[in-house]
Amino acid sequence: MESELLVPMMFVSKASGTHVTLAGDHKQLGAIIRSRVADMYSFSRSTLERLLFSKDIRENHCVQLTDSYRAHPEILRLYNKMTYQDSLEARGDTTHTGRLEGLTLFPVPERPVAFYHVDGVEERQGDSPSWMNMLEAKAVVLLLHALFAAEQPTNNNDNKKKKKLAFEDVVVLSPYNKQIKEIGRIIHLQFQQFANKKDSPWYCGGIKGGYDRRHPPIKVCSVEQFQGREAPVVVMSCVRSKKNDEINNDLLQGIGFLKQPKRLNVAISRPIAGLFIIGNVTVLQKDPNWSTLIRLMAADEEKESSVCTLPMGNVVAKRLCNADLDAMKQQRNTADSNDRAVAAAAAQRGAPPPPPPPSYNGNTTTI
Repeated sequence: MESELLVPMMFVSKASGTHVTLAGDHKQLGAIIRSRVADMYSFSRSTLERLLFSKDIRENHCVQLTDSYRAHPEILRLYNKMTYQDSLEARGDTTHTGRLEGLTLFPVPERPVAFYHVDGVEERQGDSPSWMNMLEAKAVVLLLHALFAAEQPTNNNDNKKKKKLAFEDVVVLSPYNKQIKEIGRIIHLQFQQFANKKDSPWYCGGIKGGYDRRHPPIKVCSVEQFQGREAPVVVMSCVRSKKNDEINNDLLQGIGFLKQPKRLNVAISRPIAGLFIIGNVTVLQKDPNWSTLIRLMAADEEKESSVCTLPMGNVVAKRLCNADLDAMKQQRNTADSNDRAVAAAAAQRGAPPPPPPPSYNGNTTTI
C-alpha cells in the first residue's frame, strides 16, 4: 500500500543523491482493501499506478520491459493484445514453453490454449456469498485425469522415453473459495481411490512417502494466491453460469470477478506451456474483457478456434448425469457435517482445530 511505501521514502534526501526506483506491474492485482473509506481515498491504488497518471513521470521517467521469458507465444498473445497493447515479445526457451505443443487435448494441438465450454449450474450454500459449480468442478478433475494420462509430445527423432506431466506441473485456479474447496475434495477422492494403482494417472508411487492428504501434490488456489508465480500448466474454473436474464443484473452489481480485468490478466499470465479455461462462454462473453479473450481464442482468418466443448464430451455427459451430481452433493454435505462435528468435539477438548480440506492451500482473499 502507498501509505506503507511513503515511510521509507521520507528518508530520501536530494543532498545524498539518493534515487528511488519503483518496479512492478500496475495492470495486475494490487493491495486488497476491505475498508470502503480506505478505498474511497484510493488506498487500493499503488504508488506506481498513481505516478503513472502524471504525464511527466510517464513520458520521462518510465521504462517498460518488453522481453517476456515466461510463456509460449500463443499464451503471451492473449494478455499481450488484451492488456499490453502488443508491446511484449516472446523470448522464452522453447524447450520449456513449447513442451506441450502437439498435445491433442488442445483443440488446435499447435496452440497450447483451450477454452472448454461447460453449461454448468452455479450455486451457493445458505447465506454464503461464495459460488460453486459442481459440473465445472467435475469437468476440471476429468481434464486433470486426461492430462496426467497423456504423454507429452516429442520430436520423432527423439528416442527418449516420452514423459508425462507431474502433479506439481499443474495448478488449478478459481476466483471462489467454495469452488476451490469442492475441486480439492474431488481431487482427494481420486487420490484416495487410485494413488496406489500403478496403471492409474493418479498413481503416487513416484512421490516420496506416497500421497499425503496434508500436502496434496496438486495446488488448487485463488488467483490472488498465485500472483507472482508461474506453472507449466494452468487450469482455470470460472464458476459463474447464469441465465441470460440474470447476468446483466450481476454485472451491474459488480458481483464476482466479471468486472475485474486485473484478475483476468493475472490468471491468464501464469502458465508457461499450457492454458485451459473451463467456463460458460455464453455468460462470460457478455463482459467486454472476457469477450475479447474469447474472440482471441476463437477462429479467425489465420487461426483455428481454441474454443470448444470438452474433447471427452461423451464421457463427461455420462459421468455428469443428474444422479451423479445428486450423489456428489449428498457426499459433500455429509463430509461438511462430519467436519463440523470433528471441529466441535476438538473445541470441547481444547484441542487445535483439524487441518483444512485437502488441496485448499490457506485462506483465499476472494469469496
